[in-house]
Amino acid sequence: MHLRILVIIFLFLSGYTFSQKTEGLTTVKDSLKVDGSLSLMANFQTGTIDETLLTGRGEINFKKNNNRLNLGLNYKFLSVEDFELDSDYYVHASYNLKEHNKLYFTYSVNISKANSYSLDYAFLTGPGVAWNIHQKSEQNYVDLGIYVGYMAVKFAPFNKHESASTGLRLRSHFPVTKTMGIRYSIDTYLSFSDSDYSGIESRLDVFFDISKSLKFNISYSVWHNSKEVPMAEKTNSVLTPGLTLNF
Repeated sequence: MHLRILVIIFLFLSGYTFSQKTEGLTTVKDSLKVDGSLSLMANFQTGTIDETLLTGRGEINFKKNNNRLNLGLNYKFLSVEDFELDSDYYVHASYNLKEHNKLYFTYSVNISKANSYSLDYAFLTGPGVAWNIHQKSEQNYVDLGIYVGYMAVKFAPFNKHESASTGLRLRSHFPVTKTMGIRYSIDTYLSFSDSDYSGIESRLDVFFDISKSLKFNISYSVWHNSKEVPMAEKTNSVLTPGLTLNF
């Protein structure tokens, strides 16, 4: 319950912060820029079945002198009657140094928990180098990064696995028409000490502009973890339509 409250507060504050357009952020001497997006969907049903579904995603970017700090949160909660079926979250933070250069330094931290595939928690962090393969604008780019760092992962029936790790990251965004765009990403991880602890996530987002700041989007994500986990499939996918408010 406390986690759900924190998630709602985070998403609300994200929207509130952006909507204020405070003078301190827009007039500072070194041109600090802030932008982001907020998506939230909730369904509460009572009667024959008491059901609660909450899905939210928030992202904040702080940009200054070609550097970017990105903070993101994805959250999903599903309960039926008194049973909590899903309570999944993914928290991401990254810092890109001189990100418009052909090659740039990046550091990231990822924390997640997913009841839906028996993941008690996962923590991955480390530095990396990214390559701007194609860069025309913030809505038209492709970049590829490689990371080396530390991971700690615990699936429900097993002990915690800790190891040095590596991973690849692909990010891309393309306009299709004036009112439609596509964003595609891939993230991988691999333990240096046990190849069973490896996986990949692929995500496709299709956006349709409703107005300058409001979009209708369809997201399709596929996760694959190589570890055999009882009562959990190795591959999971989710299709999510929704509305996204950009700031």
